[in-house]
Amino acid sequence: MGIVWEQSYEEADAVAGSLTSVFGAFVPAKCRNVALQLICLSAFPVCQIGTTLSLTPPCRSVCENMWLECLPLVQSLNATSLMPDCDTVTLVDGVAYPAFPPDGIGIPCFPYSADVAVPYSQADCPYPLSYTGESERPEESCQLGCPAYIYGGEDEYWGSVAAIYMTTVPSMVLSFLMIITWLLNPSKRRYPAVLILWLAVSAFAVAFFINISVLVGGPVRTTCTWDDAQVAINMDNASENNGQGVVCIMQAIGTYYFGLTCNTWWLAITINIFLMLCFHKHEWVRRWSRYIHYGFHVFCWGVPLAGLITMLSMKKLGASGITPFCQILYDRDESWIDWVFYTAPILFCIFVGTILMVVSIVRFAVVQLKYERSRASELIHLFRLVLLVAFVWLNNVFYLAYRVHTEADFDAIFDSFNAQVSPLDSPLSCSENADTRVSLLTGTDCPYDVVLNYPFYIVSLIASMSTGACVFLTMCTTKSSVVLWIRLLSGLRHPRSFVSHVRLVIGSHAWSYTSESSSANKNMSSSDNPNTEGTDLSLTPPTSYSHHDAL
Repeated sequence: MGIVWEQSYEEADAVAGSLTSVFGAFVPAKCRNVALQLICLSAFPVCQIGTTLSLTPPCRSVCENMWLECLPLVQSLNATSLMPDCDTVTLVDGVAYPAFPPDGIGIPCFPYSADVAVPYSQADCPYPLSYTGESERPEESCQLGCPAYIYGGEDEYWGSVAAIYMTTVPSMVLSFLMIITWLLNPSKRRYPAVLILWLAVSAFAVAFFINISVLVGGPVRTTCTWDDAQVAINMDNASENNGQGVVCIMQAIGTYYFGLTCNTWWLAITINIFLMLCFHKHEWVRRWSRYIHYGFHVFCWGVPLAGLITMLSMKKLGASGITPFCQILYDRDESWIDWVFYTAPILFCIFVGTILMVVSIVRFAVVQLKYERSRASELIHLFRLVLLVAFVWLNNVFYLAYRVHTEADFDAIFDSFNAQVSPLDSPLSCSENADTRVSLLTGTDCPYDVVLNYPFYIVSLIASMSTGACVFLTMCTTKSSVVLWIRLLSGLRHPRSFVSHVRLVIGSHAWSYTSESSSANKNMSSSDNPNTEGTDLSLTPPTSYSHHDAL
């Protein structure tokens, strides 16, 4: 680090720049200060030009203090060979001069000063971290930038954005159409058919909150702060910049809460199928059906609400900078939080719902093979409902599989990232290995070995956000729904009387539903009579249940 007389200013500046980048925010402050003193005074010594050229280099105390303050760090890096030689001499016109003159011997030099402090900046944060200046501790001011391209690069990030919009926009539109269909059809607004309505409402809400990012200009402006050094939004910095992070927190609340209600209402549907197929002969099922419905509401809305309140109190909602939307925050040291309050409820719903559906399907298959009494329409309705349950089951299984994958690879993922900001054997340059990363001692953008499975990530995103489309395709493409919309839209030919036309169509559906229910009740009464010749209702789904379109 001594003076090199043959260097030009540009060459000296380049050397000094490469050396100063070594001593960033993760280097102990005392070591950084004395090292920067030594580098700057050695590369750019103070000179006076008169009858003779007079240079003022750093004193020996600067070099010795660098050894004192930086030796533990360089020893941990096995890089003591890079430390300056305090006994170095420099030849000037054949005369040897000490590069670091001893203090107080009459040779002009700049002594070490403990009061010198160089401000921190972006140059002190290694790639891919950004300097925020929000903490008194320099290393805490270097935070992961937003967005963080740990799945590859910018193309992969925007590819995930495209996949999300291509999934959530159709899902939102189709689930909204499903909701309108259910509200217009009186037969759909009664228990147990109304259970599917609440599943559609939850699916619509998830897609809506995902797409709410368009209100502030897209996913980057939603998940990242609007500062020069962008970082992910959390509940601590959401109020900055006139509350620009509020949309992110709203999005996280919506995706968390309604993501859970999708699963709880799915479980409610499987429970209802189980009760109707396996216990329809029991009078208590009919007698307590209203209270069962109320219990579903308490469970399906209340459990996610309790989790949401807990997440808000723990400030675990926000953006990670990795995914293009805000959600529950995943933390390596506290990963149990999302497991307990998000993943575990989904696992519970999947586990219990799967068991109930398997038992119900086996029960129904046994009855069909033995008696073959169900009508074709009932079989089609049952098939649609089972298909809906299967689709939602697959969606959740994809998410759970990906969550298990990330948990299993958490150590590898974080070790890979830490390698971005941790010492290498050669701290001044990138390694020549294929999986190289940058050291904490240099800001050079080195190649980054991606650990997370990008295709798996995209598939899990598409699966977890397509619930609305699944509900519509399985339950809103029935003949009755199609006929209802054809009759409603036919009124557009006469715009002035469209409102009265809609009322007439809905009223006719209500009358049709009432007459069908009365006929069903008569059939059920005759079927329950042991002296009546015909089928045993206990071995098939109740006729009234099918007329409620629950199947």
